[in-house]
Amino acid sequence: MSVPGGLRSGGVAASRARAMPALVEHVEQVGGVLDDYETAIAGVLGRHPNAALFASFPGTGSITTATLPVEIGDTRGRGRAPVREAAD
Repeated sequence: MSVPGGLRSGGVAASRARAMPALVEHVEQVGGVLDDYETAIAGVLGRHPNAALFASFPGTGSITTATLPVEIGDTRGRGRAPVREAAD
C-alpha cells in the first residue's frame, strides 16, 4: 500500500510548519480588526449620557456595556414611579 506524499514521514509536520506562519498572521489581523471595533464602540459609548452608569455594572466589558443602552432603551426621563399607598 502506498502512502500519499503529504503523509510520509515528516510530511505532515513540514506542511504544518509551512502553514502555521500564515495562520498566525491571519489571527493577528483578525485581532487587530477586533481591537479597532472595540475602540470605535468605546468612542460611541463615551458620548452616551448614561455611559458611566452602564460601565459601573460589575462584570461588564466595553461590548456588554455598549449593548445595555440598546437593549434597555432610553431610560432618561422615565424617573421613578410614584409610590402608591397600600390600601387599608
